[in-house]
Amino acid sequence: MAQAGYDAVVLANVLYAHSLDPSQDIAKGLRSYEAARRAEAKFAVESSHWFGGFLSRQNWIGKWMRYVVLNYLPRFLLYKLSDRLNSDRAQANFLPRAI
Repeated sequence: MAQAGYDAVVLANVLYAHSLDPSQDIAKGLRSYEAARRAEAKFAVESSHWFGGFLSRQNWIGKWMRYVVLNYLPRFLLYKLSDRLNSDRAQANFLPRAI
């Protein structure tokens, strides 16, 4: 869900920039949007697939790994993962600037 919101803000920024300069080709703007989002979307899909596979293993090794990771993973690693997922968030350029 967070990725969809982020994509919406980036796309809105592209469309807003196009409305300010109608001479700009909208197809070019949409290609730039796609290029900007492709790597992040691929990372989100791949990490979701890996994490889902990790959490759904039902053998004893999967249960043990899940127990160790979820109970003994150092906080700094959780923070590092959270920072990676929440870094570089787009701002809605079409809204008035908040003070």
